[in-house]
Amino acid sequence: MYITNRSKKKRISMKNKDNHNQWGNKKDKYGQMFFQRAVGKLNEMESSKALAKIIYPLIKQNSKILDAGCGAGHYLRSILKLSNKDFQYYGIDLTQSYIDLAKKIKWKVKADFQKMNVEKLSFKKNTFDISICSNVLLHLENPNLALKKLVITTKKFLVIRTLISEKDYITKEVINIKNKNNFTNSIKPTNFIYYNSFSKKTLNFWINSAKKKCSIKFIKDQDFVANKIKQDSVYRQKKTSNTKILMNKQFNGPLMLNWYFVLIRIN
Repeated sequence: MYITNRSKKKRISMKNKDNHNQWGNKKDKYGQMFFQRAVGKLNEMESSKALAKIIYPLIKQNSKILDAGCGAGHYLRSILKLSNKDFQYYGIDLTQSYIDLAKKIKWKVKADFQKMNVEKLSFKKNTFDISICSNVLLHLENPNLALKKLVITTKKFLVIRTLISEKDYITKEVINIKNKNNFTNSIKPTNFIYYNSFSKKTLNFWINSAKKKCSIKFIKDQDFVANKIKQDSVYRQKKTSNTKILMNKQFNGPLMLNWYFVLIRIN
């Protein structure tokens, strides 16, 4: 079920403050899927391959790379398939079980994984040469804070993958829990996942709020092959999500997912 509001973001009560983070709960199957991708037992995500193609030419010897929303390391696997540089990788994720899985893997480069909220990054200014944040901003309560902190933390290049629309949309996918009331008396969902989409204008404003000189390029993600996503969707649709391919477009329920990469060059 979905609730969509095209409006200014409303404050969420303290009681429901953290109910939008549904990853890592007992029914969450993403961790094992991420792990299987990271060790090569499942195919790479198409978005992961597309992201790797964008950033691998930017990687230099000993580059420091931050992966905000790293999962179990599946993005790192895609990067390593293209880059032969000896770089330093730092993966952060809010879900401890994903971090624990990533730490089990023997990586070809120095890789450090830790639990951290991207909205509350604790790294110093210009710590990383390159930062990536893929498929994360749309699920955050405060994506503006996360994006600002990512720009501040990054020295050279920041690559975001997120949903883009002409206007700003705050969307909640309601997580239905069997035999429970999934709404408060005021029809607010008790458990949900954000599926937000923002305009280029809004993202530009948030990026520039970091007070750093940036050049920003929006790249529509047209690199995925719909048939490959269909072939790989049996595992995902049965155990993790409602993502489907219709007319060569990706949908999650009634939402058409208009994916873009945002390449931010920091001067």
